[in-house]
Amino acid sequence: MFLSRGSVGLRRLVATVQLSHIRVPTTVLSRSYVTDPYAFAIPAEKVAADAQKAQGAEAQEDTTEKSRKSRERVTKKAQIWAKRAKADLAAVRHRLGGQLSNSLVQQAVTFPQKDLVEPDNSHLVLLGSCVYGLYVMEHITTIFPNARTTIQKDICDYALHSATLAACGNAYGLASVLQYEKTEETDKDILAADVRTYTAEAMKAIAGALYARAGPETARQFVRETVLFTLSKVDLRDTLQIEKPMQMLSKLPFRNIEYRILNEAGRVTYQPTFYVGVFSDGENLAKGAGHSLTEAKAEAARMAIVNYIFETSNKKVTFPSDKSFDPLSMECLTEADV
Repeated sequence: MFLSRGSVGLRRLVATVQLSHIRVPTTVLSRSYVTDPYAFAIPAEKVAADAQKAQGAEAQEDTTEKSRKSRERVTKKAQIWAKRAKADLAAVRHRLGGQLSNSLVQQAVTFPQKDLVEPDNSHLVLLGSCVYGLYVMEHITTIFPNARTTIQKDICDYALHSATLAACGNAYGLASVLQYEKTEETDKDILAADVRTYTAEAMKAIAGALYARAGPETARQFVRETVLFTLSKVDLRDTLQIEKPMQMLSKLPFRNIEYRILNEAGRVTYQPTFYVGVFSDGENLAKGAGHSLTEAKAEAARMAIVNYIFETSNKKVTFPSDKSFDPLSMECLTEADV
């Protein structure tokens, strides 16, 4: 037996359930007429997944917004640093006298780096090293003609030391415009040494650029205003390391060299002091002090050598690169050599 359909618009689904030999008709109402609110509830797992998905979308949107703001900050900071670097580079160019273009100054302070597109300063550093070596050695051999080649080389090495060149470079503000590949080193002393080395190399690159673009005269003037000016302010007498001074003094053009004790104190104590003078043909060359006669004689001989080396340092001389230079004016040359 079947139930008849209800009022208009009511949809019924009649299902027949057969239990044993009895047929029981059952009317099942459609979903729109189910009164139990939990009959067709969404599973909790799906609700959690949808909520997590919504949160993920919001988080992604927030992350995108943060990334956009972060990129804007980085871009703005990069623009500020670019303007500052451009201003620093212009200041360096101005201090150099404006004889080099901005691009050439930029190249002089740019060191080889990985994936670098712009030209680096490797060739300029090589040229500048030769320029510095030429004019510094010219100055030393002309000012100190009495010095042996080993001593002249020691003075040249001191003048071209990275610390000396870096001190000159700091006067031009090179440290603020250097471009080199940074390392992950955190030690401040090592980082400072790196900056000092790069500054010294940049000074050589600038000297090379001046030689190539402005000519030898301008490059020589630059060397004189930097390293040679610094060298003139240093008392080199205390920096010279002279080995076996008594033996070296005997090879210099001095005759009848003799050492005399001028004064002494505490000879019988544990720390005596002797004052010795070295004489040549009766003329006192220098004096020296020491806690033994041998030490005092060696110091007197060293001071005699230093006085001999620097006795011509205050004379007015002309250099081989000067237009008015006379080759015969060099004490190391003779007419036969010329």
